Amino acid sequence: MSQGPSLESILQTTPVLPVIAIDRVDQALPLAAALLEGGIFTLEITLRTPVALEAIRLITRAFPEARVGAGTVTTPGALHLAAEAGACFAVSPGLTWALAEAANVAAIPLLPGVMTPTDAMAAMDVGFQLLKLFPAEQAGGIPMLKALAGPFK
Repeated sequence: MSQGPSLESILQTTPVLPVIAIDRVDQALPLAAALLEGGIFTLEITLRTPVALEAIRLITRAFPEARVGAGTVTTPGALHLAAEAGACFAVSPGLTWALAEAANVAAIPLLPGVMTPTDAMAAMDVGFQLLKLFPAEQAGGIPMLKALAGPFK
C-alpha cells in the first residue's frame, strides 16, 4: 500500500487538477512555478511524452510543496517508475487486473479511470473507492456523473 498522503487528501486540497503534457524538459520548472504562484499545488504530468518522468523528478525536487502526480499510467512498470521519479499519486485511463494488483502494493495511490457502471463496480470490487470518469466528455460528462451518483457514491 502507498506510504505517502492518501489520494483523498491530495484531491481535497486542490480546486482543479491540471493535466499537463510536457514536451520539453526545460518547460517543466517554469510551468510548475507559474501554477504554484497561481495557487495550484497539485499537478498531473502525463506519461505521454519521453520527458515526463524527468519532468516529475525536476518539479518534485525544485518544489517540495507541490503534489505531483503521474497521469496516463497504463502498466505496473509505469506505476513503479512514476513512484521512483517522485510522483505522490498516479492516474490511469482505465484499470487492468495487473495494474490493480500493482496498485495494491505500490508506494503511491492510483486513481483509476472508469467509463461504465461495470467498470466502476469492477474497480470497487478490487478496493478502489475514488474513480475518475474517463474520457468524461465522451462518456456523457456531467449528466453521466449524475446518473452514476445514484448507485455509486
